[in-house]
Amino acid sequence: MGEAITEQMATQVISQVVSNEVSAIEQDLAAKLGGEGFEFPLLPQIATQVLALTQDENADAAAFSKLIHTDQSLAANLLRIANSPAYMGSNQIVSLQQAVTRLGTKILADIAFATSVKGKVFHVEGQKERVAALWKDSVASGIWAKEIARVRRRNVESSFMCGLLHEMGKPVALKAVCESANNRGVELSEEQLDYLTTLFSPRMGVQMGQEWGLPEQVIECIHYYRDYQQAPSFKEEANIVHVASLFAQHLLQPEDCSEEDVRSSSAVISLNLYPEDVDQLLAKADDVNATVTEMSL
Repeated sequence: MGEAITEQMATQVISQVVSNEVSAIEQDLAAKLGGEGFEFPLLPQIATQVLALTQDENADAAAFSKLIHTDQSLAANLLRIANSPAYMGSNQIVSLQQAVTRLGTKILADIAFATSVKGKVFHVEGQKERVAALWKDSVASGIWAKEIARVRRRNVESSFMCGLLHEMGKPVALKAVCESANNRGVELSEEQLDYLTTLFSPRMGVQMGQEWGLPEQVIECIHYYRDYQQAPSFKEEANIVHVASLFAQHLLQPEDCSEEDVRSSSAVISLNLYPEDVDQLLAKADDVNATVTEMSL
């Protein structure tokens, strides 16, 4: 009996120590975010240029091809994705010019931006599987946001970026939490890691978006997509991202989000998506999944 009590007391002491460390990590990261002690990843130069091209009404396919040719790794990735089952036609694409002709500048710009951001932001030492899952969710949300915007006749390219980047604070927060825990010699449980990452993700995403100079609607979606009704200027965009994240969860984790969960969501109803609209969107699941797979390699 005495031994059992001793073990119980020891467990409680260890639990309290870890709990105190979690609080210390939380305070440490909050202090850094509130001051000037936190450095966000820089937006890759190629992503900055692609973003500028997508916002330039006078930009043409030649300008895009010229830009992508400056980064051979990115060019190779674009050709690989363009030849994937999700995009490939009857003949293999062997040049960027062919890719632009078949897919269009806007689709390739989306892929180029996403690919360049992935390499810079979605990498955390020792968290490969978790980060890979975050990336797949981001890509799926971006694609679903584009498809939902198409149904709603809204800006497709803007919606893709809002969906793609809606949780970009998560890998950054995850990395910061892991580094702080390692510095303190603390091994966090999965639940504690999730708690701290989720806690700091929105704020880090917003601050990083501001540093990157992202469009205002993207930053607002990062902040408000969970509570889209509170979005001050881009309520519908945030609503689209919220619904896109539901579709992404249903695609990637159907055990946690059923088709009925999607259909009955108040966010779907608020967006005026009718049952036939949802049918049309769900019919694209295989294509979305194929694109997510190719962009995750």
